[in-house]
Amino acid sequence: MNGNKNSLRMVFSLLLAHIRHQPARLLLASLAVIAASCAVVWVVSGYDALVAQFDEHASTYLGRYDIIVVPKGPMGGSLPGTLIDDLRTDPAVAELNAITQSRVTVASAEKEASTKNTNPIAQLMGGSRPPVYGAPPLDPVLVGTDAGEPPYELLEGKWLTDANESAVMTDLSAKRLGVSVGDMILITSLTNQTVLPLVGIVREPALSPSLKGSFGKKGGGHATPKQIGAPQVHQGRPNESKAKAKSSLIQNRDNSAIAPPPKGSSSQTAGRPSLPGVYVAGPAKSAVYVPMATAERINGYRSPPSVVQLALHEGTRSSDFLERWNPRFSKSEPSAAAIDLTAVEAGMGKARNVSSKKSQAYSATGMALLAALFIIFTTLSMGVSERARELAVLRAIGLTRGQVVALIFSESFLLALIGWGGGLLAGFGLLRLVQQAQPDLFPGGVSLGIWCVLLTGGSALGGSLAAAIVPAWRAARVRPLDAMVPPRPRPHSRTTFLATVVGIGLIAINPLAVFVLQIPVQSRSWIYWIIGYPTMVVGFLLLVPAVIFLTEKCFGYLLARVLWLDAQLTSTQISANLWRTIGTTVALCVGLSLYVSTQTWGYAMLQPFLPGNWLPDALVAFQPVGLDDSELADVRSVPGVKSSECLPVAVEQPKFADFRPTPLLQHNNVILMGVAPETAFGGKLPFLDLDFIEGKPEAAVEQMGRGGCCLIPESLAKALELHLGDTLKLVTPKDENRQVAYRIAGIVSLPGWHWFTKFSGVRRHETRTAAIVFASYPDVRRDFQLKGIEYCWLNLNSTVPRQDTEEAMQALAQRHAGETYLSPGHGQVMAHRPTARLTTTKTLGTAIGHRADSVIWGMSQLPLVTLAIASLAVVNTMVSSTRMRRWEMGVLRSQGMTRSALVRLVLAEAILIGVAASLLSLAFGLTAGWCGAGMARYGGFFGGIQAPLLVPWRSISLGMSVTILLCLFAAIWPAIMTGRTEPLKLLQSGRGTM
Repeated sequence: MNGNKNSLRMVFSLLLAHIRHQPARLLLASLAVIAASCAVVWVVSGYDALVAQFDEHASTYLGRYDIIVVPKGPMGGSLPGTLIDDLRTDPAVAELNAITQSRVTVASAEKEASTKNTNPIAQLMGGSRPPVYGAPPLDPVLVGTDAGEPPYELLEGKWLTDANESAVMTDLSAKRLGVSVGDMILITSLTNQTVLPLVGIVREPALSPSLKGSFGKKGGGHATPKQIGAPQVHQGRPNESKAKAKSSLIQNRDNSAIAPPPKGSSSQTAGRPSLPGVYVAGPAKSAVYVPMATAERINGYRSPPSVVQLALHEGTRSSDFLERWNPRFSKSEPSAAAIDLTAVEAGMGKARNVSSKKSQAYSATGMALLAALFIIFTTLSMGVSERARELAVLRAIGLTRGQVVALIFSESFLLALIGWGGGLLAGFGLLRLVQQAQPDLFPGGVSLGIWCVLLTGGSALGGSLAAAIVPAWRAARVRPLDAMVPPRPRPHSRTTFLATVVGIGLIAINPLAVFVLQIPVQSRSWIYWIIGYPTMVVGFLLLVPAVIFLTEKCFGYLLARVLWLDAQLTSTQISANLWRTIGTTVALCVGLSLYVSTQTWGYAMLQPFLPGNWLPDALVAFQPVGLDDSELADVRSVPGVKSSECLPVAVEQPKFADFRPTPLLQHNNVILMGVAPETAFGGKLPFLDLDFIEGKPEAAVEQMGRGGCCLIPESLAKALELHLGDTLKLVTPKDENRQVAYRIAGIVSLPGWHWFTKFSGVRRHETRTAAIVFASYPDVRRDFQLKGIEYCWLNLNSTVPRQDTEEAMQALAQRHAGETYLSPGHGQVMAHRPTARLTTTKTLGTAIGHRADSVIWGMSQLPLVTLAIASLAVVNTMVSSTRMRRWEMGVLRSQGMTRSALVRLVLAEAILIGVAASLLSLAFGLTAGWCGAGMARYGGFFGGIQAPLLVPWRSISLGMSVTILLCLFAAIWPAIMTGRTEPLKLLQSGRGTM
């Protein structure tokens, strides 16, 4: 026992002596680990703050109610009236508030006309445009309610009254739209547009729960064949009826009054789109509240309530109430579900932003662990190299191998403890500063939760434990004889060659699994993630020595010329102490390689979503009632439209007759587009210039002209294993028992169809779709009973402002104001303000690029932070390098080297390390991004997408330049301190430091 105590005491004494001798190294390494831990604290604290406030968020989400009742089916469904009536008469219910929720577009009425929104996403979906079925919601949900009190805390103004039409909005939505109490807001639905005064603002819940598991799939309420009824046809539209219709707008922008549909002017149309779903299962978090009657006028239809909020009498327990009512809810038609505080709290942890913060926390922890690992590894390796003779003397006087190993691990553990504790303190201080600057970010105050403490400790201690293994092994190999005769450095050429060969072999596993091997999708994914990715990381680690030697040989001479140095001085700058350079290089690569791979993968995956050259300039959708066939000439005569390049399109969204989900096919429907085959695909300059993968344009045009044939995209052909001559069977939306079959006349490439269908309004019944399929215009209209003109593809004259073209299109659409159409699930709906939605390919491409940039750069922030933290390891490396070479530098100074040249020599070493890290990160990032994009073909969200490798050299060059600059700045202080030292002092250091 005493022997063990003495042994530990000796190790502790040696550790303290080393710290006193090298305080700067301990300080720099500790700062790096502290910075890594601080990054974890910053990310994890956001998740901890959300989790700590789940109870409060759940209570806030329920507002002044105890229970909410929602349909169990698709989001946006309705509750049976008998159920609501029975709930209202229950003696335990103190208040019942039945609300309707619908998608609308909301804007400031005053600013909408004078201010042009420069956000391309808002240009596609915002302003005076109605909501788009299939596109994600950007605006608050329209909530119709007759409640006498607000559901949440009233912050400004007053609540709704029945005396006048007005609106109340949640505070965050009002702030985003730039409106306040007293302003007029413009609300646009699919069928109407109205201006209302904003009379109040209520507090918006900070977080809404994820309730998807309880209520079915996303989307609007889809109608059954029985609800849709028989095929509809256009009735006559006399001019007199059109004139009357124009005067019947429901509170249009001039606030004119609503009138019932004039007799003889209504028309029933077939194949009209479903109404956009609200995408929320419970009460909307972001909302604009209006009286129930006002909501009906804005929407143009009366719908049953979609959510019921219940306040129970005091003393009534929600669990007892639900125990009585749950059997009734499950048996109702349609079935319903009730959620109380407990269910909401459970759903909070599944919310998308909570899951995102949790993923970020794990990512930050992993990257901090890697950063700490290589920073500590570099520090310990430098210590072992510098103290080789000292360790040999200690071994000669009786220090055992175990005590040497314990000494190294003790130093590593000390660095980890300092980094852990310092990171927690620094992170807490940073959070307090941010809270004082922006109180809204942490409304419940800042604290370091247990999860935050554990993850920072795990990253610091785990990294230190792993980092000490190799240095401890190297230290244990030091022999007592080395105190007299320092060991000669072993040649690295053979070991480096062997490591390079093995590394290349390991790296090749992933490309072979992704691009070469013909194996099942499940096996391919397993090989990619479980075997290929780890071996690729190990392979690139084995390439580090070779990259260091390559950098030194290829760039050392060039750098010497640039910095006016002797080339022989830079020929062994970074390989002289290989372990030290390896640790520093890999520490830099942790952040930079992930940055490069994120940029490469992100922009490679972006390419298939960008609008392809086959798309015309624009697509106009006349919704919801369309135009007469005779009005095609009017569309072609609109200013800005090239009259000879305007093609009517018949659009429907049928389902597959036999659908079975596969990794490559997740959605059960397609967008079927009917076009004139000869105009669209024929001739030397076809209107839709498609690349044919299988088949020829001439043969396809001939077959489609005869009828019953179609063109399908390459992705759908692979997913369904279809070829030329095979049959594609579809089910009509109005009658699921009726099938329509088309023979495949060609397989084509359609890059960019995804977002085009998302924002143009062609997703008529489902929010997700599998592909675009082309058939002949007469076939689609006949098979799906489509009447009139609802869509036109066209090319534009660039000399005419787009706004003029859009206004002229809108004037055509408003000719049919006051007509009715059959909406799935809502019956006959009056179109008080039909809309012409002009979606231009240029704006679409800009919007996609804008959104992709924000997402990809958001994903790149954490790698860049890790890169900045790793730059502290470079400072440590340069301090150690200059210390170990003081005698050598003294000789150079005594032989005539100037202070400036010595400073430039130290800077050259740092630059070469940055170049080596950049080259290695570039190789890893391109390989990882290339393989990741290739895996998109085999399933998941990107199933079937062919993503070409597109290297974003601009952003990658930025990351590499930042790396080299960080290395340069990290070396300035050690270089200046070395240059200021007199030659005699450098020589007096002797060879003991080598």
